[in-house]
Amino acid sequence: MIFEYISNIAFSLALSSMSVLSGADASESAERIKLESIRTHDFHLLLWMTALVAIGVIFEGPEISHEVRTAWLRCRGRRTRVREAVPWITLAAAFGWLLIVIGVAGEGYWDAAVSHDDQAITSFDEDKLGSTEKTAGDAQSNAGAAAKAAQEATDAAAHAREESDKASASSSHAMDLAQGARGEADSFERDIVSAKQQAADAESHLADALRQAAQAQEALERIKTPRSLSHTKEMIAALSAFKGTKYVFTSVSQEGDAIDLLKSINDLLQKSGWERDKSIGGFPAINVYGKDDPDFSVPAAISTVGVHISVESEEKLDVLQSRGISNLPQYVRAALDLNLNLPSNIIPKAEDAAEKLVTVEKGTSTTVRIAVGTKPLQ
Repeated sequence: MIFEYISNIAFSLALSSMSVLSGADASESAERIKLESIRTHDFHLLLWMTALVAIGVIFEGPEISHEVRTAWLRCRGRRTRVREAVPWITLAAAFGWLLIVIGVAGEGYWDAAVSHDDQAITSFDEDKLGSTEKTAGDAQSNAGAAAKAAQEATDAAAHAREESDKASASSSHAMDLAQGARGEADSFERDIVSAKQQAADAESHLADALRQAAQAQEALERIKTPRSLSHTKEMIAALSAFKGTKYVFTSVSQEGDAIDLLKSINDLLQKSGWERDKSIGGFPAINVYGKDDPDFSVPAAISTVGVHISVESEEKLDVLQSRGISNLPQYVRAALDLNLNLPSNIIPKAEDAAEKLVTVEKGTSTTVRIAVGTKPLQ
């Protein structure tokens, strides 16, 4: 389905602008989006090949009907003169046969292409996970090395103090050696100061290494852990104030994690008394609950990351902002409240969870629109 061009206006009455991914993570995210786009393109072509086969069968229909009718009359023993098929039937059958040949060959080729695309996406995810695990291992190794350096510096400080004590004791044996002994003691004192500084530096490096290891472990857990909702009772209590508000899911990523999160959000809104509107058109689309609810289909998302909430309004942004929250339409206030509660209660929590914006698009619909994309890398 081709949508009309609409102007997206960033609108939030809750918090400030979104965080920006680091350069490396943004590049990896763009690469994954590219792989998913290629896979979607190949899948569309596979569907077109299937459509060609179906159209070819339809074109062969008249010739098959003519042959079946002739065979039926003969089986009943009727002496009828077999009429030859009119030319357009033969031409249609030939054209249908050609479409079937092209469609079957195309199905074989693009089915292999889709399978190859799936393998590329899986390989990309495995490489990303392996890189994160390697970073965590390197950080732990650095922490061990820093701890060892700290222990060596502490031992050196103890040895230097021991030598200083010996030098102080020997200075009492002879006045003529006192000056030299004192100089030696001063040298050892300086060694002590230097050793203490080395120990402090080593402890600082150890703290940095431990912090990096913790951050790497946290990032690894975020990637492995499926998203879910927390504090659902509190959110239901807050969202029930907008009971009867209509909502619809505009898109969902094809990953299982995104589909499961969509189901959790739908269950939350149903328990809050919200009403799910009729599914919007889109191709390809995903039946969220399969045969259990065939009318619950959501268009597949290609490049959406995270959860996005939007509404439509005929009024301009400056007019909405000047009205104040209490004077906004109920469905707009419902969208703002959902945007305030939902992102911050999705676990594992993304770094920009509290900075999501409600998007206002020009239109007349009073339905709150929700898009569920892939899990943010940070």
